[in-house]
Amino acid sequence: MKGLLYAMNKSLSVLFGSELAVVLLFIPFVKPTCFEYISGLEFIDRFFDLCRIAAFAVLLVCLFIHKHMSKAVLCAVLYEVVLFFSTFINNGSINNANMVRFAVGAGSVLGFCILTELGILYNCKVFFKSAFDICFVFIAINFVLSLFFPEGIAVNEKGASVNFIGYDNFMSPFLVASMGISVIYGELFCCRSKSAVFFFLIAATAIRTWSATGVVGWFIIAVYILFIYRKKAAALFNSFGLYAVYFVAFVSIVLLRLQNYFAFIIEKILKKSVSFTGRTAIWDRAIALIKRSPLIGYGVSNDGMIILPNGYGYHAHNAFLETVLQGGISSLALFIALFLISGAKLYRYRNSSISGIISVVTFAMLMMMTMESYFGVVWVFGIIIWGSRTDDIIRQCEESAYRDKDAQIPLRRRYISYRLNRR
Repeated sequence: MKGLLYAMNKSLSVLFGSELAVVLLFIPFVKPTCFEYISGLEFIDRFFDLCRIAAFAVLLVCLFIHKHMSKAVLCAVLYEVVLFFSTFINNGSINNANMVRFAVGAGSVLGFCILTELGILYNCKVFFKSAFDICFVFIAINFVLSLFFPEGIAVNEKGASVNFIGYDNFMSPFLVASMGISVIYGELFCCRSKSAVFFFLIAATAIRTWSATGVVGWFIIAVYILFIYRKKAAALFNSFGLYAVYFVAFVSIVLLRLQNYFAFIIEKILKKSVSFTGRTAIWDRAIALIKRSPLIGYGVSNDGMIILPNGYGYHAHNAFLETVLQGGISSLALFIALFLISGAKLYRYRNSSISGIISVVTFAMLMMMTMESYFGVVWVFGIIIWGSRTDDIIRQCEESAYRDKDAQIPLRRRYISYRLNRR
């Protein structure tokens, strides 16, 4: 029996130690959105969906073999369970379009959480190298295509332009997560030159698309990397301190509307109105709907529950309001708990540069979530898992640095070096 358990655990080490395997598991969860809207290429989008189902099944088996579910993954599962019951109660059927949308979103989120968790745990270097390579290729393709098709390579049903990766605003989580990946990759492989190239490619993409939401997230991380990262002041930018800043920003912008006092920055620099392109009206309607059904919400909706005079349905354009709309107070509590689980681990290792960059990436994502719902966006949950596994990332970074340093010592002196380092 022990031999069987050892063989099963060994198989996980082999699987997550293979870059090809991790890439094949990773890509279906971050598929380019454009194939969904380009006429004649819809079959590629369907192929990605089939691959995602297969990847999810493989990852469930891996989790069963691993025999342990972390607090963060368990919380994500409970979050999706609450959304399921809310959607089922409000729709009264398990076969309607909203339930299908829920199933796709839930499977993507949970599959990506499991992949991130086990990938970091079993082989952090392979996981982040795979993520780095995929993101680098996708963003490079997106940037090149944007030069030839500045208005996008497709349009959605509402006439909005779609780039290779996705819509301008929904590219932002991809870009922000990629910035974090580039820094962690540089730490793991001591290859900051390649990370710098990727950083400038991300910057060029963010500036060219000029999504105000994405620019804010990119700017926060860029300032941190350029002026604070690896400095003594970096410890001040810890997870709970940044959470407090976000809470103040949420109350000030969404509830009190203090942005009116900063009209110059919003209108002249970000090129947006103080209503954030009608978002304040959407927030007001979302809050009114929440008051009518605060306990169970309204379930997951394909087109959003907020109907404006133009006849279109919208989501809440705020992740926390959208969470309450969909699953009520219980889903909000679990969503916040995910960030607290991640934040607690990040705060414990707040003196580490790895903890610092993950904390700031999480903060940048939160600031963007003030303006966008990002329902079912896997990167949000992936970053939370990074935080909950900060200790494993730090440990493997340190081991990598030690091996690189040890490799530079002549063989005859390595034993002496080893004994000195063990003291």
